[in-house]
Amino acid sequence: MPTLATLTFIVHDGKVLLIRKKSGFGAGKVNGIGGKVEPGETPEDAAGREVLEEVGLSIMSTDSAGLLYFYSSGSEPDWVVYVFRAYSFEGRPLSTVEADPVWVPLKSIPFDEMWEDDRHWLPHVLAGYTVEGHFYFDENYSKLLRFRLKIG
Repeated sequence: MPTLATLTFIVHDGKVLLIRKKSGFGAGKVNGIGGKVEPGETPEDAAGREVLEEVGLSIMSTDSAGLLYFYSSGSEPDWVVYVFRAYSFEGRPLSTVEADPVWVPLKSIPFDEMWEDDRHWLPHVLAGYTVEGHFYFDENYSKLLRFRLKIG
């Protein structure tokens, strides 16, 4: 059974809010804001909760931007990630135990500090498209082996 998770990209004034993850899976990497969907939660609810927990912002609404499937050692995905965009929010981004928020110009996304798959799908999401991606990694998620991507 795959782990369900969310990633939210808050876009404002030609920039996107990313985080440098401090702990857990992906610690040290730059990423979108997100985490696991809790039992009984919708992906949209989880996205809002994760943004509030990780950077202290309340997002006003989300725009579905796609689904990502991540595989490591089997034919079933380990992770299914719901991707969202948000354009309106309340508050100011704050550092938390989990993450340091960073506003990054849309033209300067730090792909070298991110997961290897991000460079293939994130530009399309930030351009307003919807994606469906299947990403196959080695068993410890250190190397992307192959991928399939649909852009809508």
